[in-house]
Amino acid sequence: MKLHRKLAGLVSAAVVLSSLSVGAFAASPSDFADMPSDWSRPALENAINNGLLNGSDGKINASGLLTRAELAAIVNRAFGATKTADISAYTDVPASAWYYADMQKAVHMGTFEGSNGKLSPASAITRQEAFTVLARAFSLADGSASSLSKFSDASAVSSWAKGPVAALTEAGYVNGSGGKLNPTASITRAEFAQIADNLVSAYLPKEYTGTADGNAMVREAGAVLDKADIKGDLILGDGVDDGNVTIRDSKVAGRLVVRGGGVHSIIISGSTEIGTVVVSKVDGNVRVATEGNAKVQTIVVDDGKDDVIIEGTVGKVEIASANVPVVLQNAKVDEVVVSAAGADVTVDKNSTVKTVTVDSAAANTALTVAGKVDTVAVQGDNTTVTAEKGATIAKVQTAAANTEVKGDGKVTKVEAQAGSTGAKVTTPGTSITVDKGADAVKTDKGTVEPGKTGSTSGTTTGGGGGGGGGSSTTTETLEGYLPAPLADGAVTDYKVDVTKTSNRDYIDVKVSGTNLQYSLNADTTYHLNDDTTAVGGFWAGVAVPVPEKADAAHTQFSWTAKDWADAETSARAFKAIDGQSYVVVYSDLSMTDKADHLQIVWKDAEGKELSTQKFVLDYSGVTVDKASKPVAVTWTIGEVLVKTDWVRTGTVATLPTDAELASAGITVPEGQQLVWFLNGEIYKDTAIADTSAIVGVIGSDKFSGGNGTADYPYIVMTADQFAEIASLSEDMKSNALSFKLGADVDLSAVDKTFNIPYFAGSFDGNGHKLTVDKANYKQNTELFEIAFNAVFKDLTLDYVDTPYSLIGYAKGDSIQFVNVDVEGRMNFGASNNSTAYIWLTLAARTSFEDCDNRAALTNTDNSDTKKGTLERCICRRLCGFGNIF
Repeated sequence: MKLHRKLAGLVSAAVVLSSLSVGAFAASPSDFADMPSDWSRPALENAINNGLLNGSDGKINASGLLTRAELAAIVNRAFGATKTADISAYTDVPASAWYYADMQKAVHMGTFEGSNGKLSPASAITRQEAFTVLARAFSLADGSASSLSKFSDASAVSSWAKGPVAALTEAGYVNGSGGKLNPTASITRAEFAQIADNLVSAYLPKEYTGTADGNAMVREAGAVLDKADIKGDLILGDGVDDGNVTIRDSKVAGRLVVRGGGVHSIIISGSTEIGTVVVSKVDGNVRVATEGNAKVQTIVVDDGKDDVIIEGTVGKVEIASANVPVVLQNAKVDEVVVSAAGADVTVDKNSTVKTVTVDSAAANTALTVAGKVDTVAVQGDNTTVTAEKGATIAKVQTAAANTEVKGDGKVTKVEAQAGSTGAKVTTPGTSITVDKGADAVKTDKGTVEPGKTGSTSGTTTGGGGGGGGGSSTTTETLEGYLPAPLADGAVTDYKVDVTKTSNRDYIDVKVSGTNLQYSLNADTTYHLNDDTTAVGGFWAGVAVPVPEKADAAHTQFSWTAKDWADAETSARAFKAIDGQSYVVVYSDLSMTDKADHLQIVWKDAEGKELSTQKFVLDYSGVTVDKASKPVAVTWTIGEVLVKTDWVRTGTVATLPTDAELASAGITVPEGQQLVWFLNGEIYKDTAIADTSAIVGVIGSDKFSGGNGTADYPYIVMTADQFAEIASLSEDMKSNALSFKLGADVDLSAVDKTFNIPYFAGSFDGNGHKLTVDKANYKQNTELFEIAFNAVFKDLTLDYVDTPYSLIGYAKGDSIQFVNVDVEGRMNFGASNNSTAYIWLTLAARTSFEDCDNRAALTNTDNSDTKKGTLERCICRRLCGFGNIF
């Protein structure tokens, strides 16, 4: 599939602001009396021809002015926004107004901010305001104000708008008019349509393979891009929400802009190549994971307030948004650059980073390392570097004020450079060097003066080193723990090993097992939510024995061991196993380290806290059977969903029963039949390979299936069914029908004649052969007596001494033959002048494409070869035609 500016999504609402919902009925540019014939027409037509614009009272009103509320509605719909913000603080947005919800969404998206307690929804929006909204929505970094100098009215651009306006002009989305930007002027619908057309070339379907010219938008969860070639930016809109998107074996020439996605991941896999990923999700955790040979040069964290989790191999990570927790999890990163104040960065135990740089603008940054970092370079004041147990940091360099290096991990060396003041180092066994131009560094042993070297006391626990101070470390095996119950056959060799090491404040739980099967919830009972989505995963876990006197338990899961106060708390019911009470917790292993850290707070009957236990859950010993993950199979007839099944890949889905059809209100009229289709072919004992939509079609029982439409042609599989086409000749005089062979059909094996008096529509051979004997023809009558505006394709005609053509008279505007081959022998007789395809064409246009006539052509006594004549014939790419006529 190749998309060439097929959908200008933003344009749709931009031009139809009197009717803010997307049109249910497709319109045509000719429907609008005021359709302009100027530069704006192509952008307007893009939206109209895609059924997105309705206009009002037969007018498109291209020169009408946009209001701020109308633009908010456009952008919301373009990105699929659904979440809302509290806008009660704004005094000019009445709750009863049609735009109230849209202004809530716009504020939540961060596209509208307002001023002085007002959003001014009813005011006409100025050009510079509209440009600013778009720059925010598309996560465009501010451009250079100097680039606006080519416009004569650049000085009229407000200071707050210079960056966004420059961003749009530098990218070529805005070109101005007559050398001017007119920043304070209102913007018309046509003008905005053109800008929007520049910004969005295509909205991609949920499953997409092909090429998209320009920027492309994804707006729903569960989208899969496989072998896609995106020539511009790929935007994952707010409509993706907390869902997942997979980009496999694809290429994105521009940026991947992540405004939606959850902890289930934006998965970049296979041979995918992306230069820059910009994470701009407003709220909610999001995970960006690279897999296989995927190449991502840079990930920029540009917006948000909840965890951004980065997995896999990445060249560079830039943290440009304040107060956004960023977790590197199972990651390998060359460089991390922090440029925003208040950043919170975690390098987990399975991650390695070559260099972390905290820029001067990134004051109050917190860097926590549980894995390995080669160098940390600190230029931002008040930065804290924490090395957790097991961490290794080769070197920390600081030229900033109040840098603190702490924790129980291994920090080999700290260098206080010129400009460093108030530094403090307490990690055990760390060597410290202080330049002459720096202030003294505080340690647990005192201070290291400028121009001197020193160290902290103690020994490190980083990198698997031994304990310090000569003290012994003991490890105790804890009994009474069980693997979380699973259904029979769900896993083999399933067990848990639980230990407590004396110098740790947590309990180690190692879960192991082989060939873990996918189930639709932790208890392995298949079930669906109200919206028919499955709660599924590769579930495994541990059963924790309930301590004496405990009457209640509250659990918390966290990606890391820090910030338990922010983790979600869940009350857990006790479960009896062999007479003993347990709290059973499960983790979904399809999400790496989802339940890496667990905390259980035990309480008595009065709600008083008795104790707290912390656990590190290690599932590295569990292997999963990926092929066991089921896929959804939907069965629909028209707009009616009959049922949804969950089927393991490689197995056959069960057809709906009569009772299920009746429950869905489906009845099959007498003389008709119900046939199910998958991907356009009849579904019959076909193994399911992926998520599938199986469509039921009710049509005449004279054929093997279908209803005669282009999507679902009548399926012809026997000579008797071919003969039934004639019974629809009268119907085809008013309504073209479609037919498709489902098998080779041999008319010569049937002792009767065939004649279709009138045929209009398409006949798809579907790669099969139609064999015709001379005995099958009525005297002086072709197989298709009259063909009107007909298409014959992908068919092999096998003639057995046939005396007549396939078609007698070709009529209408067009008769087409596409990949129709002829073989066998034609015998016209001594006085008959005919052809292999058409005896006489009266059609305005008759075309052949990729056709090959291999049939022998003789008269009755095998003497002179005869050739017929095709009038007004247009032949394209003919090959091997020899004696075609």
